[in-house]
Amino acid sequence: MNKLSDEIINSLSTTIREKVEKVSNNNLNIEEIRLRSQKPLILNANSKDYFYNQKTMTLDLNQQNSYVVTREDVEQTFQIIGINVSASENVRESSAHVQNKNS
Repeated sequence: MNKLSDEIINSLSTTIREKVEKVSNNNLNIEEIRLRSQKPLILNANSKDYFYNQKTMTLDLNQQNSYVVTREDVEQTFQIIGINVSASENVRESSAHVQNKNS
């Protein structure tokens, strides 16, 4: 199993980071983390797309009860990785895509 690097984990917003850390110890090889404002948080692992289930705090193939990424999640992640998002830009359309280089 490839563990996500600290660099990737630390590049995420606090809220997303906490969720990813909770599931990163599973026997899954997380290859991608997809953040799209107002869309479910998706983690691609073992060549499948998983949703973070808010109720069970686990990854699930079913989209029900999935965590929906907020505008603040995307803005904070962009700020951490050094992409400036001005207040006038429509962050709702913005997305962040983080890929595990160790996969």
